[in-house]
Amino acid sequence: MVSAPETPRILMEASDKTDNSDDTKHHEEKQTKQKQFQTQVRQLVETIDDMVNPFGGDTPDLYTLDTKVVMSPELIMSVKTEESIRKAQYESMIVERLSNNMKGFYETIRKIHYPFFELGPERKRQRNQK
Repeated sequence: MVSAPETPRILMEASDKTDNSDDTKHHEEKQTKQKQFQTQVRQLVETIDDMVNPFGGDTPDLYTLDTKVVMSPELIMSVKTEESIRKAQYESMIVERLSNNMKGFYETIRKIHYPFFELGPERKRQRNQK
């Protein structure tokens, strides 16, 4: 229990801490953070303006904006056929789990993993020759 002489001291310390209204801004609202954010946005806009559309017909390759790593042609084809792949996976799930009861309804559906933007051996060779 707090004794009687300590109570006024604790109240004074608490009021001193709450009266300080100098620094009420969030740390990201300060001038330096705002300037840094504006600089980063400006750089991103310049990068996007300088580049061609990675999904457009301007270039035959699909690549990342920051590292310029190119997708392999096999992966580009799989991305283009993704909808049909997922529809087939859905239909097989319906047949296996609901129609034929071959698998339990709550069994895990196998995830299809695509190694997006990883350098394959063919692309690594092409980049090293440049």
